[in-house]
Amino acid sequence: MATQNLNGPLRNFLNNLNNDIIYSLPFENNANDLAIHIRNNTTIKLLTGKCILRWNVEREAQRLQINDQDIIYLATNMIWNSHLQRDQFTKLANDANDINRDFDQASFDTRNRMSLLGNQQISINNPFEHGLFNGTNF
Repeated sequence: MATQNLNGPLRNFLNNLNNDIIYSLPFENNANDLAIHIRNNTTIKLLTGKCILRWNVEREAQRLQINDQDIIYLATNMIWNSHLQRDQFTKLANDANDINRDFDQASFDTRNRMSLLGNQQISINNPFEHGLFNGTNF
């Protein structure tokens, strides 16, 4: 759809936005909760402040029953480019990214250390202990 064809619907969408929702930071500005949400519920590898703003715009579009992705995209860009407080969105995104990077590194370190455990534990006459400490063979 051409941009000039969106002026009426885009203007209407922008005029009906609830600014309290658009400019609110998710998870009450808690980077740890946001990081957990990103890790468990999305495929996003690197979050940006603009991504967070887009979530808010998408939520408002759903409330206003706007399904046109071009309008959502253009509205997000217009709001992002005119928003004076976008540093708050960017800071929250960066903090969540740092938490997830540290989580990924800790998980990698743990798996790496586990792979270095090569010595079998000796259990003399107890098959349960042997299976518990050394795993089983199928």
